[in-house]
Amino acid sequence: MNLFEQASQCLNAKDPDEKMERTRELASLWKTGAISVDEATPRHDQRTDCPELGRSERPIVVMPRDVPKRKLTSPEGQAAMLHALAHIEWTAVNLSWDSVLRFRDLPREFIDDWVQTADEERTHFLGLRDALRALGHDYGDFPVHDQLWQMAVKTRTSLEARMGVVHRILEARALDVVPGICRRFEALGRSNVVKVLEMIANDEVGHVNASSRWFKFECERRGTDPEKRFFELIYAYMKGPLRGPFNRQARLKAGFSEAELRRLEAEGARS
Repeated sequence: MNLFEQASQCLNAKDPDEKMERTRELASLWKTGAISVDEATPRHDQRTDCPELGRSERPIVVMPRDVPKRKLTSPEGQAAMLHALAHIEWTAVNLSWDSVLRFRDLPREFIDDWVQTADEERTHFLGLRDALRALGHDYGDFPVHDQLWQMAVKTRTSLEARMGVVHRILEARALDVVPGICRRFEALGRSNVVKVLEMIANDEVGHVNASSRWFKFECERRGTDPEKRFFELIYAYMKGPLRGPFNRQARLKAGFSEAELRRLEAEGARS
């Protein structure tokens, strides 16, 4: 069996049950050494638009301003919040497989990291979906925006940008906001949701740490300074400085340096 062929099938799968089961099976095969890497398999064409192949008709994708408000004061608002988080995890599964397929001139440890990430994001999606079903809804019931995947499209030709922007900027935001969302659900007595969000908060530290390592790896390979390059990417891809507050403890564990955090905080305070 060929890892890249199977990863492509995971990415292409549109049905949530199929995508998550294929992801589980492939991650297990990779961890046990039961699947090989065939370098002859065609890679993604980095000149193309990198469409999200595994997209079903639902949920409907809208502009961010058209996504329903997610106030946790009602079960409907709680469901909308869980749905938004589930869509992020769905996208994260696809992002993981896209990185495995797209960036191949790297050590085998790169594949290890993103196969593991795909499997953990799968677990997050399923946990959120179960919580969503407990509120009488399912994945696909609410409209979503697609900014995370659109950033994956924009960073498709650069490992530096994919690791630095998609993961160290956008995914790292979960380190700051998920603990607060968790506390709000805890106050509502939603212990099933709290359990899932605590798992996500813990795992995302590892995911961002992996992106930090590969971002620094690529910067060193290109002879660029990682901290300088990170802030160049912020201003190249974002509308301005990142706004806090920042979860310092989690970000330090995730591979951010003290110097990066001090500059993030200083520039965020001025924005």
